[in-house]
Amino acid sequence: MIKISHLGLSAALLLAGSVAAEAAPVSGAWKVAVGAVDGPCVVTLNADTSDATGTAIPGQDCPVATSRIARWSAAPGKLTLKSANGDTIALLSAKGTSYVGKQIADSRKVVFEPESSSVAQGQ
Repeated sequence: MIKISHLGLSAALLLAGSVAAEAAPVSGAWKVAVGAVDGPCVVTLNADTSDATGTAIPGQDCPVATSRIARWSAAPGKLTLKSANGDTIALLSAKGTSYVGKQIADSRKVVFEPESSSVAQGQ
């Protein structure tokens, strides 16, 4: 019985470590693809006083769906993209070094990857 509880504790510690790894800073340049048609383009996330919220600056080549992103907020393993007036545009979850999710308005897939990676086109 002691071995089973030890395995449970080990699994909990590993899970906590992976959540902490997913909570890495999100500020910087990201390649963004929205659906199968829009993207990829580069969006730069700038942090406010902490790396949990900030502003977003879409590149000039970003399509309309991506150019609406003006703010962001992060929680461990999560990234929320918002418009300038605070409306939620998309909810994303960490997948390795990337964030993947869907737009609220039309459920199109959104993929955020570090600028040095290639962005997989979504549906």
